[in-house]
Amino acid sequence: MYPRDWIALGGVITTLLVSVVAIFGEKIRASWFKPKLCVHLHSPRGVFIANEIINPPPPAQQYTRPARYYYLSVRTTRRWPLAHDVRILVTRLERPDPGGLPTTVWTGEIPLRWEHPEIQPASRTFGRPARADFMPHKTQKKCRSAKINCT
Repeated sequence: MYPRDWIALGGVITTLLVSVVAIFGEKIRASWFKPKLCVHLHSPRGVFIANEIINPPPPAQQYTRPARYYYLSVRTTRRWPLAHDVRILVTRLERPDPGGLPTTVWTGEIPLRWEHPEIQPASRTFGRPARADFMPHKTQKKCRSAKINCT
């Protein structure tokens, strides 16, 4: 083969590679560079808040009830790429049985709200840490344990 033929072959191969990257580039990048999310309890003691509750009329009654709120912190350990369409769903609740083994007491899907839901959409794109409301607890006891499984 003459050098001219090698150059032409190199041009054809380069054109094919560029077209493959143009067509499948986003999928290639998503499979090579994945965001790594980390979810944990923001504070094991929770945040104590006195909830104001208003019963509808007749007659309207207002009272306060102590509650302890727990928050989940979500962050990505990599600065790039950003995590798109991030939601937190509670899919199962477990309670220890008398033998200490976890027993499933509920299954389903409940989406958790992000902190400040008035300005945050249900699914987020983020690279910085964010918090989600995990659960209000009606007593003043702290949360003994919360096992968080990420999939």
